[in-house]
Amino acid sequence: MIGIGLLVAAATAASGSSSFWTPVGPFGGPMFRVAVDPTNPAVLYTASVYGSGIFISSDGGASWRRAAASLRDVDFYELEVDREGTVWARVNAPEGAGRLLRVPGGGSIWEYVPIVGEAIAEGLALDPGNAATLYVTGNGATQTEQGLFRSTDHGSTWRSILRNCASAGDVSNLPQVVAIDPTDSPVLYASSSKGLCKTTDAGGSWAFTDMGIPAGRGNGGGHWAIDPHDPRIVYAAITDWGFARSTDAGTTWVHQSPLTPGNGYSASYLQQIVLDSASPSTLYATGEWAGYRSEDGGDTWTQLDQLPCSAPSWLVALPGMAGGLAGAGSGGLCRSFDGGATWSEVEAGLRTVGVTHLAVDPVDPFIVYAGSYGRSSLQRTTDGGTTWSAFGASASGEAAVAVVDPSQPGTAYSWSSVMGSGLFRSGDYGMTWTRVLTNGCLTDDSTPGALAVHPTNPAVLIAGGTGEELCRSTDGGASWTRSSIALSHEIYYRTIVFDASQPQDVYAGGLYAQEDSVFKSTDGGSTWFGLAVNSSVWAVDAIATDPFTPGVVLLSGYIPVVPTYINSLLRSTDAGATWVDASAGLPVLFGELSQPRAIAADPNEPGTYYALVPTALDQAGVYRSTDGGLSWELLNRDGLHHTWVLELAISPADPRRLYVSADGFLPSGGGGGIFSIDLPVTEPVPAFGPGAAVAALLLVASRLAGARQQRERWACGGAGGRPGDGRLAGSPGGCRGREPRPRSWR
Repeated sequence: MIGIGLLVAAATAASGSSSFWTPVGPFGGPMFRVAVDPTNPAVLYTASVYGSGIFISSDGGASWRRAAASLRDVDFYELEVDREGTVWARVNAPEGAGRLLRVPGGGSIWEYVPIVGEAIAEGLALDPGNAATLYVTGNGATQTEQGLFRSTDHGSTWRSILRNCASAGDVSNLPQVVAIDPTDSPVLYASSSKGLCKTTDAGGSWAFTDMGIPAGRGNGGGHWAIDPHDPRIVYAAITDWGFARSTDAGTTWVHQSPLTPGNGYSASYLQQIVLDSASPSTLYATGEWAGYRSEDGGDTWTQLDQLPCSAPSWLVALPGMAGGLAGAGSGGLCRSFDGGATWSEVEAGLRTVGVTHLAVDPVDPFIVYAGSYGRSSLQRTTDGGTTWSAFGASASGEAAVAVVDPSQPGTAYSWSSVMGSGLFRSGDYGMTWTRVLTNGCLTDDSTPGALAVHPTNPAVLIAGGTGEELCRSTDGGASWTRSSIALSHEIYYRTIVFDASQPQDVYAGGLYAQEDSVFKSTDGGSTWFGLAVNSSVWAVDAIATDPFTPGVVLLSGYIPVVPTYINSLLRSTDAGATWVDASAGLPVLFGELSQPRAIAADPNEPGTYYALVPTALDQAGVYRSTDGGLSWELLNRDGLHHTWVLELAISPADPRRLYVSADGFLPSGGGGGIFSIDLPVTEPVPAFGPGAAVAALLLVASRLAGARQQRERWACGGAGGRPGDGRLAGSPGGCRGREPRPRSWR
C-alpha cells in the first residue's frame, strides 16, 4: 500500500504543475536615473521611466531586485541616496508634478514629503556629510512657495534661504539647480536662467555672477560638478549654452570648446558633467544622442564611439574605480570599466521592458521570441527564460514583431525598425537575420505590421502594414503580390490568421479604421472581401479560429456607438456569416466590456480558448473558456497583479504552458517582460484498484522517457533538434553540453 501510495503521489506530481505566473524575462527596459550609496559603493539604485518603481543592486549593478514595489504611476526626475541609505527622489506623481519622495532604507515603505504649501520641487541636493540636511529648489503660485529651501530634520520642516538669484522680485530668475561643495557643505551653488548664486555660509548671504551666459541662453540651469580634490574647480553643463569651467570657485568662468554650438554638438541638449572617481581630471559629458570624454579637465574632448544604454539619461562614476561608470537610459542599465569605450548590459532582475509581441517555437517550448521597445527590440531565449539574447542591440527602435513558422522549427520572422526597417527572416532560431525584399508591395517604414505563415505550407506568407492593402508571397518572401481591398481609409493591420482547420480561409483585422475593419479570403489570401460583423466593428484587436471545428471564429474589437463606442467579443460558427455575443464572464470596466487583446485556441483541448484582458484592475489577466468561447472564467492571477498584460502565446509542443507578455512602461507598476504558467494536466489516473499502481507507474515512466528522448534529440541534433552542428545554443560541449530543462513535460 505504501508503494502504491508513493506511485500515485508520483503520478500526481507528474501531472500537476505550478499554478502561479513566474517572470522569465527578458529583463531591463528604459531607466531614467541611477545612484550610488555614498557609504557602500556596491549598492546602486535605479528608477524606471514609467510606473515600475525603484530597484536596488547590492553587487555593483550585476543583479537587481525591486524596492518600493508599491510605487505606481510615478515618473522619476531625480534620484539621490543619503548617508543613512534613505532614497530621495523628485517625481511626477498622480497627486501632482514635482513631488518629493522619501524611501527610508531603500525598502518598500515610502512617503511623499511636502515642502512649503503647494511648491513644486525642481532641484534636489543632499548634504554629503549630514543626512539630516537637504536642499530643494521649489516653484509655486505664491512667493512663499518659490526659491531655495533647506531642511535640517530629514525633510520634516523647511526654511527659505534664497528667493531670487539675481534681483529681488525677478520671478524669471528663481534658483533651479543646487550643488554642494563635497569638502565644505556650507558652500552652495544655486543656478538659474540668468546666472549663478553662491553662498559660503549655508545660505546666510549670497553673491551673484552671470557667468557670461548670453541673453536668452541658460534656460533650465543645467548640471554642476565640483572637483572633490580641489573644490576651486567647478564644471557646469548649462542648458542651451554648453560646457563651462571655473578654477576660482565660481568667480570667473571659461566657456570651453568643442562642447559649444557650432562644433557639431547641440549645446541645448548638454545635460550632465561627471567626474571620474579615481581621476578627477577625467570628465564625461552626456547629451541627447552623444557622449564625450576629456582627460585634461575639459580642455579637449573625444566623442565616445558607443553610447551607454542607447540614449543616456544619466551617468554615475563607480567609486574608487578609474574608468568605472554606470549608465541609465532608454535601452536600460549598463556599465563601463574603460571610461566609456565599451559598455555591457547589467539588467538581471529589472522588470521594466515592455514586451509587445510574443511567439513560441512549435517544437521546443523553451524557445521564445520577444518583441519589445528600445535598444534590444527583438530578443530570444532557448532555455525558457534563464538567458536571453538580443538582436539589433546597437540601435533604438519600435517594437519588433516576432512570428514563428508553425511547420518549420527555427524559422522566424520579424518586422522591425531595429535591424533596419523592413521584414526580416531567420532560419537558425534567430541567430542571424536576412531582409525579406517586398518588391515595393510593403512599405519598409518604422511601423511594425502583421504577418501570418500558412500552417502547413511555409512558402505562403501574408503581410499587412499601414495602408489599404495586404500582400501575399508564395515563395517564402522572395516575391510578393498585392491583394487590394476597397477602402476609403488607411488601416493598421493588427492581426492576420489562417483558419487552423481549413487554411484556404484567412481572416485579417486592424486598428485606426473608420468603417468595417474585418476582412476574409477564401482562396488563401489571393482575394479579399469585407466581412460584415454585427454593428460594424471599427477596430479589431484579435481573431482566433478553432483547430478542431471548421468555421468557428472568435473576434475581439470595438463597435462605435454614438457618442462613444463599446467593446465586443463575438463568436461565429459559420465562418463569419453570422455572429453572437461571447463575452459572458469577461470583466466590465466603467460600464463597458474590457475586450481581449489576444485570443488563442488550445491545440490539444477541443473547445478550449484563452483570452488576455489588458486592464490594470484586479480583473486583468488570462481568461479561459471550455465551451467553445461562449463563457469565460479568470485563471489564477498570482504573479500578475498590477501588471498590464499585452500578448498571449501557447506552446504547441507543450499546450499546458502559457506565456503572457506585459508592458513595463504603463502605470500599473507590476513590471514588464514575459510571464509563464504551467496549467494542470487533466489526464485521468485510477484512484484505486489493482490497476492504480500500474497506471501511475506507466504514466510517470512514459513522461520521463519522453522528456529524456526529447532532451537527447535537442542535445545531439537528431530529429526535432536544432539545425547546425548538434550543439545547443550557448553550450560549448555539443551532446555533452547543458541540456534544456523541460519543467512542464511530466
